[in-house]
Amino acid sequence: VWSALMVIKVNKKGYPKEYDTLFFDTETTGLYPDEDDCIIQIAGFFMDKKGKVSDKFNFRMRPYHNDCYMTKEASECNGYTMEQIQEFDNPKEIIEKFTAICNKHLKKGSKILIAGYNVGFDVKFIKDWFRTFHIRYSDYFESSFLDVYDEVKTYFFDRKRKPVNFKQTTVYKYFFKKELNGAHDAMADIKASKKIHERLFRKKHTGIKVALFIIVFVCICMCI
Repeated sequence: VWSALMVIKVNKKGYPKEYDTLFFDTETTGLYPDEDDCIIQIAGFFMDKKGKVSDKFNFRMRPYHNDCYMTKEASECNGYTMEQIQEFDNPKEIIEKFTAICNKHLKKGSKILIAGYNVGFDVKFIKDWFRTFHIRYSDYFESSFLDVYDEVKTYFFDRKRKPVNFKQTTVYKYFFKKELNGAHDAMADIKASKKIHERLFRKKHTGIKVALFIIVFVCICMCI
């Protein structure tokens, strides 16, 4: 009951007022960080409580696990070979740059909210990357995150007209009537995630207000 009464205040673009939001995406050598797959690209930007973009970044790094190798599927997706990624930057230097940017956005009493498309996948890799260099993920980021993929599924749940699938490229084309240029590049993908989130928020923000009122009303009745 009480969890239903916890409401995060957001601005007119749908971003929290209490702390900064990090929109980010990764490209990886495979699907499983616990099997030595690694991040090879991480790109994104921060949104402040007013919805203003700041501190864009786009890093490419070589693998940080000795037994890492690029799967065929991953290579076809991101366009890189194992030989090419060995020429990328030192992952220790990149994590130092990344955490330095994050430190600028830590607020007193709160941490950074992560956002992205199917971002739980990326979070697993970030946690593994941080552990490798003995950095605590929880020192920087909230335990929850804003997943645009979940927003999409919720929005289309009971609608007759919907995309043929919920892949980001398909949803992007559905809303904006054009292909997503540069798909499977981390920066192009995360810019698309932001646009989809803001489009969904504009479409449903009135409905959210009604839904929250109903949830709170029902909870009060249950308590009584």
